[in-house]
Parts: sequence; structure tokens; C-alpha cells
Amino acid sequence: MWNASLPVNGKKMPRAKRKLLQVPSCGDQWFSAARHAGRGLGDGDRTAVHCEPHGMGFSRNGRTVRAILFLAAVALMAGCSLMRPYGQTDISANYNILAGNIRSDSTRTGSIVVAAYEEKRDGLDVADYAVLHESGPFELMVPRGSYHVLAFRDENEDLLFEANEARGIFADHRSQCMEVDGISVCPDIVISDKNEIIEDCPFGLGAPLGTPEKIHTRPTGEIADLQSQLFDEKNGIQGYWSPEDFLSEIGANIVFLEAYDPEKIPVLFIHGATGTPRGWRRFIESMDRTRFQPWFYYYPSGAPVKSMSNLLFWKLLNLRKKYGFSSVCITAHSMGGLIARSFLTDFGERFPFVRLFLSISTPWGGDKLAEYGVQQSPVVIPCWYDMQPDGDFLKSIYERPMPEGIDFYLFFGYRGNRNPFRSNNDRTISLASLLDQRSQSDAKMIFGFNEDHDSILFSNEVLLKYNTILNTSHLKKRRKRSNMTEPKT
Repeated sequence: MWNASLPVNGKKMPRAKRKLLQVPSCGDQWFSAARHAGRGLGDGDRTAVHCEPHGMGFSRNGRTVRAILFLAAVALMAGCSLMRPYGQTDISANYNILAGNIRSDSTRTGSIVVAAYEEKRDGLDVADYAVLHESGPFELMVPRGSYHVLAFRDENEDLLFEANEARGIFADHRSQCMEVDGISVCPDIVISDKNEIIEDCPFGLGAPLGTPEKIHTRPTGEIADLQSQLFDEKNGIQGYWSPEDFLSEIGANIVFLEAYDPEKIPVLFIHGATGTPRGWRRFIESMDRTRFQPWFYYYPSGAPVKSMSNLLFWKLLNLRKKYGFSSVCITAHSMGGLIARSFLTDFGERFPFVRLFLSISTPWGGDKLAEYGVQQSPVVIPCWYDMQPDGDFLKSIYERPMPEGIDFYLFFGYRGNRNPFRSNNDRTISLASLLDQRSQSDAKMIFGFNEDHDSILFSNEVLLKYNTILNTSHLKKRRKRSNMTEPKT
């Protein structure tokens, strides 16, 4: 068995308007983040995760004049703005992602169910579960608390663990998980036909987990169409204002438009706040698809930026294991650039396959309005903490220079407006933040365009410059690989 302390912020979440499992968090508060209701998993191998509370949350109680002034201020903002009034926004960072990998030695067939659950006096409560069509990586979203993790081969597809079904066996029960902000990685779970008895397993059968209307578990590298409802604007907005619901209903993932082709270089696109992969459609239409294959990191943009960066590493790591690609380019808009930079700062040396990084309208110096929101608003979106100009997150991404071997290009727009809260801006972010000196020092070249924060993604001039850089980078890498393979004379 293993355990881990997972960082959290917040105290209480609103009751969702759907049937959810109520799982107690540390203390006497409740959090309704699980996808499906159910209890009573039978015997199986497990591991424990312990999550310790810290920080402070917010509720709708006690709104003040300062909050009214704050909402009046954010109403002046537009586009992919960091703050956009929408629905009920009683949001907390009171969740963590539990990730791991399933291996199978079983000869049996059927989907694999992975469940995180906790013991209670009246049975076992499932906090979250995933259904996999094949062995491989998984992610679960759980509130803080102590959990056990079970994986089994669901031979009759009833989402009920039965005594005769192959279950997960940990390779090392004493292993400790790898802990990083917002994500905890389990040791590998091995599905086996042997079903050895573990002393502390909770024996006995219970009710099924509960069949959902739709199972949203999607494999990393899933093929989708940009016109899919999955990428509708409403989902991008939900991902900002309700990141917990987004993770439960859609999940964060890297999505493909076509099957992986080893002859083409992957280009990973990372959207900004309230965005979806569909926002990159002009880039995809203009791209040379004979050389490049577009990938998209689709994530809830309201979640902590650091957590989404760590999850990106987990996703790319698994894709690398599966396909063995030797090169990848990253293109990021707005907040997506901060995710990419954090990923490169923390994992660049362990992931030396990134050859090109191009940021577009990224708030490299943070956003003072996000800082004001953290200080004054009764409702705080988790990503606002990371957007504070003097916050720990922004300091952390500049602790080390950009890894060697990466060509970094910085794009920004300067078509602004007379926003009293942001002088000299691109209608959303101040030019001082877009051109933060710390980021400029790492850039190979910097390009400014007469576009605003959103129109820059549809500009012909931007697309021409972008594709010139992308194609040139591709030719350089190809010549370098060719020289490395030429025999010595």
C-alpha cells in the first residue's frame, strides 16, 4: 500500500444539479466532484492515497461592494479574457488528479475499470472511476481524502467487481507515488488472472458502480474532428468557470485529427483561457499536412496552471512511450504559453524532443486584474493564483532558462483599446506583460502584429510568418538528422 499528500485549496463545493457521489473531504466539509454514484466494491487489491488540506476557499456568502466593483471591472474585458461573467461561479481548487498506468497479464477480455474509493462505516464509496478499452494510462479526479485504487477486467460489462474477474495487483505495495502539484502518479497496476489474496482486502460483493449515460473516458491520442460538439465554445467556457465539471465530464487530453504518422512531425497546439482546439482552425487549414500532424492539448483553463502543465507531461510521456516520436513542436496561445513554459522548465531535460516553441499573445508577466481578483473577489478561479504578477508560479517558470536546443519565438499583438485597467494592451493583456523582459531574453526572435488578443489567431500575416518558421525549422531538423546518419569517409 502507498499513500500521498495531495495539495488543495478551498473548503466547499456547491451541490451539482446531477446525481453525484458525496465524498467527505478532510474535516467536516463535503465535495461533489465524482462522476458517478455507487458503493460496495468487492475484494480486490488496493492502495491508499491520503490528501492533506491547506489553503482557504471561497463561497457566495458575504458578497461586498468590492466584489461589485471587481465584476464591473472585468465586464470591460473581452475575447479570451481571464475573467468573464458566466453563471454560478462558486469554484474551488479542492480536487486533485490521480494518475497511473495499467498493465495486463490477463488473457481475459472486457473493458478495464479503474476506481478510487474510500472505506466508510456503511460500505465503500467510489470517488471516481475510469473505463479503459485497453491497458494503458488513466486519470481520476478526486476530492481530498484517503483512497484505495482498484483495477479489474469487467468481463460482463456491468461495472461491478465480481470474485471471478481478474483484478489489479501492484508490482510493489510499498512503492510511494510521485507527487507534483495537482497530480499524483500511482505505481503501475497489473491486471492478473491469479487473484492472490491480500490480507487487508475488503471482501464481499456489493452493488454495481452505476451505469452512466455516457462514459467519457478517452484514450490519449483519441482521433476527433474539429467540428465535434466536444469542442463547442460552451465547453471551453465551462472549462474556465467550472474546471472540476469539465474534468469529470470531458477530461483533459491530447487529441489527434488523424492516426499517428511516424513520417510527420507532431505540432502540439495549446489553447488559452476559455478556448478549445477549434480556435486553431486557421492554423490547421494553412499548415502543410504532408509534413506535420496537429495535436491539441484540451484542458480546463480555469484549473491551476501548474497542475495542467504537470498533466501535459504525463500525457506526452505516455504518447512518447507508445509512438516513440523523436521531435515535437509546441504552439501556444495566451495562458497556454505559460503551461508550455512551465512544462519546459520542469521537464525539458527529461523530454528533449521539443524542437520549436512558439508563443502567441502570452501574458508572460501575469495579470494584475487576476491578482486583484484573488485579493478582493469572493469567488476565485484556481488559475488566478498562478496569474498573479508577483506570484510563486510566474517566478518558478523563470528559475531556469529555456532548455538548450529549443528555438523559441514570441508573437504578440498591439491593437489595443482605451481600457482604464490596462494601458497599452492587446484588448486583453497589457503590452508590459506580453513583452516581459524575462521571456524576451529567451526568445530567438520577437514579432509584433497589428492584431488584438483574439484576431491574431486569424491573421493572414501571422499565419504566413508562422508557417515560414515552422517549415524552416522542419528543414533544419531534417538536415541535422541526415548529417548524423551519413557514414564517415
